[in-house]
Parts: sequence; C-alpha cells; structure tokens
Amino acid sequence: MSCNPRHRTAATEDRVTRRPGAAVLLPFVLLACAAAGPAAAQQWLVTPEVELGAQWIDNPRLREDTETNSIAGGLVDAALAVRRNTETSSFLLRPAVIVYRYGDDGEDEATNEDSESYFLDLDTRGQGRRNEWRLRGNYRQQQVFHGETTPSDFDDLIGDDDQTGTGRTFERRQRDLWRIQPGYTMEFTELTSLALDAGYVDVSYDVQQENEAVDYNSTRLDAALIRELSPYNQVELGVYGMRYDPEVAERGSDSVGGSIRYQQSTSDISTFFIEVGAQEAQSNSISDPDVEISETSFLWNIGYVRQLEVTRWRFDLGQDVTPSGTGRLVERDQYRVAMQHQLQPRWLLDLSAVYLATDAVADEGVTSSDRDYAQARGSLGYQLTRSWTVQGLYSLTWQDFADIPGDAMEHEVRLSLIYQPPLPQ
Repeated sequence: MSCNPRHRTAATEDRVTRRPGAAVLLPFVLLACAAAGPAAAQQWLVTPEVELGAQWIDNPRLREDTETNSIAGGLVDAALAVRRNTETSSFLLRPAVIVYRYGDDGEDEATNEDSESYFLDLDTRGQGRRNEWRLRGNYRQQQVFHGETTPSDFDDLIGDDDQTGTGRTFERRQRDLWRIQPGYTMEFTELTSLALDAGYVDVSYDVQQENEAVDYNSTRLDAALIRELSPYNQVELGVYGMRYDPEVAERGSDSVGGSIRYQQSTSDISTFFIEVGAQEAQSNSISDPDVEISETSFLWNIGYVRQLEVTRWRFDLGQDVTPSGTGRLVERDQYRVAMQHQLQPRWLLDLSAVYLATDAVADEGVTSSDRDYAQARGSLGYQLTRSWTVQGLYSLTWQDFADIPGDAMEHEVRLSLIYQPPLPQ
C-alpha cells in the first residue's frame, strides 16, 4: 500500500463528525463501472487491499502526563487500487477507508478514540515524444487526536515534502486535507529539459485553536532547468515561489527560493543526491501587523538509496520550510533511515527511524511551534501465500515541546493480517 515519493523523475466550534461527501464516494462508483465488463477488465486492473489488525497503544494522544490511559482494539484498512498502464501513460486511483474500534472507551468524546478515516489518492502521467505531464492529488479526512505524527517509513502517499501535523494532538479534531499537484516537463534537447510544477494544499479543522490547529491553504510554483551530464548523473537548477495563507489575521507569508541539485547513480544498485538552496519569507510582524519582517532560511537535502539482492537501504536528511497548522511557516530539520531485508523467501523485516526538530520561521519569541520528535518502528512479516501476509509491528514515538514541561512517549503494538495481491508482470 505505497506510492513513490514526489519527484520529477519519470516514475476539527461545532463538534459534528462529518461523513464523506459525494466527492469521496464517487470513486467507488467509478470502480464498480471499471470492473463491470470484459472489455474494461482487459484494460483496467482493479485490486482490493485489506488489513485486519489488533492494536494496543499506551498513550494514544501523545500527552506529557505521567498517567495516561492505554487503549486496545482493532482496525480495518480497506482500499481499492485502480490501475492502467500503457507504453506512454500510467493511471492510479486509490480510495481507502480505515475504521478504528477500541473497547471500554465510554461515550465521552473526550476519551473515545473510535474513529474512521477516509482517503483518496490519484497519480497519473503521460509521455509524448519530447514532453511528459503528470497529475497527483490527495484527499484526507481524519480524526487527528492521535494522527498528527510523522511516520518514520518512507512510503507515505501524502508525500514527504509536506508534513502538515503540528504534533499537538490533545483534543479530538477532524481534519480535511486537499492537495493537487500538476506538472509538465519539456525537452529542449536530448540532454536539457525544463520542468514546471505547481501545488495547492487546503487544510481545515472542525475546531480551530491558535498555535495548534489553524485552517490554511498554500500555493507553490516551481520551475527547474535539468541537464543530463551523462547517463548516470544530472544537475538541476530550480526556483520557486510560495504563498501561505493561514486563517489567522495578518499571518500570511510570501516566499521565494532557489536551489541546485545533483543526482548520480553510482552503480546499478545505488543512487544518491545532494541539494542546497535558500528561501526568503516575508510576513507581517505578530506584535505589529503594520511592520513587515523578512527571514532567510538555508535549505539542504541529502538522499541515498542502495538496492542489494535481499536488502534495501534508504537515507534522507535535510532542512526545509513547510506550511503548518500552527498558523505559521516552520523550519524543519529531518533525518530518516529505512531498511527492508528479506530474511528468508517468506520472511520480511522492515526497520525505520525518523528524528525531526521544528522551529517557526520568524518566530519573534513564540515557541509554540518548537519541538523535537522521534519515531522508530520495526515490523516482521510472514507471507502465507502470494497475496496474504501476517505482520507484527512495534512502534515507539517520542515528542518534546519547548513550551510544555516534560516530554511524551507512546508505545504501539499491532498484529495484522494483510491481503495485497501481486501485480502482473
């Protein structure tokens, strides 16, 4: 249940629980139509994906309290992936729903952790003789009392470039997130191309609270000149502009930035990249909205992937600036590593870890965004058949806010039965 992270390469005052509207249910209708007839069955591949899990969490809201109530229960994660691939195009539409149910929670919404989450992901692209277009879209409707944590694994459909969670998950809220990302690449010569990308994100909560959960939208435009130095390496020069609009008076910001990126495939089994750049953000002062302030941030990112016969390593570390539900842009330092190892033909081990530190851009002495966060997880899966897998997972999450005494820690244990049929070769 994964999708490759984004890049230009070809590959919650009313407490009303809202239900998915027609826009969310429509894909399920389309799925039924796609699977209706023999002709459609020949052109489209519809694959169900299901996870049935038993789960225990000792601190589900990641509180700093010394006494917290643990929960135990189950989950059902169901999805339908609709695919179509040709020599010049690809299409993926994946609606999903996750239902969480826990025992002995009571009727009080302040302590009840039962929830449903709805997802819709789109990834499509096409290729011409000297051009390529792509379109990605995401929708999320989630209860975020324990959902605004940053996963340590890399295969997250929301994308690695935007982590909208604030980490402040003490109160039950519903968050709706929409994202659209179109892109176009045009080749000038066999070695030189221009890539144009755009992105729009809209995040809303059913209950807003300043510095914790603020509605916002963000728009970003990118342009990059890409030069192939050889079949194994390339350099990319990029510029971008971004507008961040939180629903808090006088806190919008405009940013411009640039970067240079170098990528090299050192062999058939390993690839690395390094990217450096800078961003200048302008916004009005919190203490005096008539005063405009400017903040320059240094950006960098280093990544490495190594694929061996039975082991795959991936490292990613860097510093960037992202929009956030705190009501301001945040500067984020992030370090991640993941390893996948085939112990035996039917046994698969996954290990991953992430550490991040966030600070508000132009914070003016405000520390509500400042936090340190870490998560480590390990899973061991046994493949019963080609489609069925039993998996055990353990996860440890730690968080420390600058403006809250003490730190928080959460342990999670999960046992799952997963159905995910293999794709045809």
